[in-house]
Amino acid sequence: FSCKAYCRFKDCPVTVTVEVKDEKTLKADVLFQGGEVCHNTKEIKTRPVRGHSRDEIAEQLETKMPRSLYLDSLNKVPEKAFQAGCWDEAPSKEVLKNIAWSHRKKDRPHLNEMGSLQILIDRQ
Repeated sequence: FSCKAYCRFKDCPVTVTVEVKDEKTLKADVLFQGGEVCHNTKEIKTRPVRGHSRDEIAEQLETKMPRSLYLDSLNKVPEKAFQAGCWDEAPSKEVLKNIAWSHRKKDRPHLNEMGSLQILIDRQ
């Protein structure tokens, strides 16, 4: 078994190659390539938001842009948690964009985007 991976952070050049030499013992060779990491290694790229929290954030995103909400939530993270890299209360901009997109998609009157636009035009 072998696999290749890359860092999800923008502009980070690091890639990883893993090759399992022995399936029984799971001994593997791990090779890091690409140079220096250009971000805090303790920071998590994505912080999933589920359930009621996701719905609350989706409602806020109806009147705010994801970046604005991200900055607001980042300011609410306690200083000690911020320094430790525990930003669970501040979902990333990408996660917020995804929440906004999925919320808008859920509110469409039709699964097909063009069909949805036609229905909206017909309602007017």
